Parts: sequence; C-alpha cells; structure tokens
Amino acid sequence: MADIHVYKGEVTSGGVDGILVSEGGANTSPIIVGPLNGNNNEVSESLTLISILGLTASKWALALDNEGVPGIFKEYGETLVIPGIITDVNTIFWTKAKSDTFDIKPDDSYVSFNVQAEVRKV
Repeated sequence: MADIHVYKGEVTSGGVDGILVSEGGANTSPIIVGPLNGNNNEVSESLTLISILGLTASKWALALDNEGVPGIFKEYGETLVIPGIITDVNTIFWTKAKSDTFDIKPDDSYVSFNVQAEVRKV
C-alpha cells in the first residue's frame, strides 16, 4: 500500500526534509506546520484531500502554502483540497487552531488529519 506522509518542523517547499508526524493515533509528534510528500517513487494521481476528524475538528483550519506563508485559510473544520500532484518532494500546508474559555489542556490530541489521495508508482 502506498502512503503520503505528513511532516513538521524545519521544512522546505520542494525539499525532502522535516520530521514525520505521529501516525496511527500515537500522538507522539503533534503537528504545527507540515509538508506532504510521497515516497518509494510514488506520486498522487490528482487531487489530495486533507480533512480534520475528531472531537475538536471544528476548531482547526487549513490553508495551502503561498511561497512560505499561509494562503487563505479554509473555514474551521473544512477539508483542504490540494489540486496538484504530490511527488517525492514537500508540498506545504498550514494549520491553525482556535480555543475558547472551556479549553483546559494546552494541547489537542482529540483530532487527526486524514489524507486522501490515489497514489501510483512512477
């Protein structure tokens, strides 16, 4: 099975750097900003969808990268569509979260990012 992974940290658009964000609900490497990239000579076929799932999904917003800064953020809880093909180099996207007076913890382990793409070998 082919995978597209989410990375964070010091990332470069078009690069292959970054730290892999935890997968499978491990919550050991929370995301701040992350690029996507394929691996093992795989690319996405067309559109890639990134949705936010979980208890606090409505508090998270996503945006495409605009030359190193966030583009226009989607509405909170809305799915992000990456229109191009994702290859083996970084495709940056941005996240932001909001909180309210009822939030007790400074971290949010109640959400997950779901990346949907058709991937093929090249």
